Amino acid sequence: MFNQTVIRRGAKLALSTLLICVLSLGLVSCGGEEPPQPEETEDISKPKLTLTEVPPPAIFEELRQTLDSYQPQVSILSPKNGEVIEDTRVSIEVDVKDYPLFKNEDLGMGPHLHVILDNQPYRAAYTADEPIIFEDLSPGTHTIRMFASRPWHESFKNEGAYAVVTFHLFTETGDNAPDSEAPLLTYSRPKATYGAEPILLDYYLTNAPIRGFEQESNSEVEVNPASQRDWRVRATINGESFIMDSWLPVYLEGFEEGQNWIKLELLDGDGNPIENAFNTAARLFTYQPDGQDTLSQLVRGELTAEEARVIVDADYQVPTEEVTPETEEEAVTEEEVTPEAETPTEEEVTETEEVTSETEEEVTSETKTPLEEEVTETEEVTSETEEEVTPEAETPIEETMTEEEATSEETETVTEKDTPTEETPTEEVTPETEEEVTPEAETPTEEETVIEKEVSSEETVTEEETATEMPTEEEKETTSNSQK
Repeated sequence: MFNQTVIRRGAKLALSTLLICVLSLGLVSCGGEEPPQPEETEDISKPKLTLTEVPPPAIFEELRQTLDSYQPQVSILSPKNGEVIEDTRVSIEVDVKDYPLFKNEDLGMGPHLHVILDNQPYRAAYTADEPIIFEDLSPGTHTIRMFASRPWHESFKNEGAYAVVTFHLFTETGDNAPDSEAPLLTYSRPKATYGAEPILLDYYLTNAPIRGFEQESNSEVEVNPASQRDWRVRATINGESFIMDSWLPVYLEGFEEGQNWIKLELLDGDGNPIENAFNTAARLFTYQPDGQDTLSQLVRGELTAEEARVIVDADYQVPTEEVTPETEEEAVTEEEVTPEAETPTEEEVTETEEVTSETEEEVTSETKTPLEEEVTETEEVTSETEEEVTPEAETPIEETMTEEEATSEETETVTEKDTPTEETPTEEVTPETEEEVTPEAETPTEEETVIEKEVSSEETVTEEETATEMPTEEEKETTSNSQK
């Protein structure tokens, strides 16, 4: 009996062990098939990352060097903290030291203050000389926060650059009243509309260690619990979240064209929200590429640092004077080039005139050269005629010429006068004239005129003498009769 009982128990134990092994194998095989399914579900539901952090635009880094020497000190003069105002209109008077506020009229940008009423989008103030007016406020408690900002809306983060005041209209309520000793987040950017990427994400943080700038002190460690000293800011943009644990400006790319949304939350080291008014803020903003506003042009690099320096230095003058001399030099160069282009024309005209005058002188000389020779020969002929005729005048009776002799002499004289014109070749005279035209262009003309006059007078005298000496027909008849 005992043995049978032992055998039965052993069989049951073996069956139980076998059953347990079978069940274990089944569970293991089932467990190996199920895990991939949740992983696929997580991949499907996980939002796609599109945003990328990039360096700030280079022009901002260059311009900020002009402003880094400032340590803005901002204070609110009115209203006083806790003041009750019997009106819906509030006038905020501020004082700003060590930071010049102004707005360049041409570019519409400059150093300014970001002024935030409660948890609303900020208002830019470009002067501390005039009060900042808020109207139609609801009764109750309100808080004004403000801090110094660079022209491109990046906040100064030095001590004293931030100021806050809480006041009441008609009565005090529990809304919009932050704890002045707890960490406080003040939202700044993005805001409104952007025409270029990257887009600045910026905020102001108070009552928390500023790890990004290594300004943590023992007093801050004592005031803030350990969990709050390990603060972080969670940003969620279009459903995509990331954590920032350093207080630094962030420039992002990859925004959707059109409307975008963002939410900022101040968390402790455990990832839990730090309770305080305004520590959670949400905003809408729009991204439209190819914007033509000044900020968009700066981000795209379409303005140079020299052109944009007027937004960080109110006394800076864009170097237009340097451009003007270059323009004048170009103008002078053009003027210098113009005469050079015109000079050949004048020379050509002069040469043309000279050639024309030379041609005219050549023609004149060619035309007049035979005349000169004719005049010379005429003078010779005249002198010969005078020599021949003069003796006849002295002894008219003895050496009286017959008609035939007179006729022959006249014929010879005329022939001699006509011969030079026929014998003088123009081709032979032309080369000599061309060579000597320039130096003797004017002188021959005057001499020729005198010679022509002398020749004319001499010819006239010769003709008169000839006419006087020649015997008339009556004398000829008388002579012939006497001879007979």
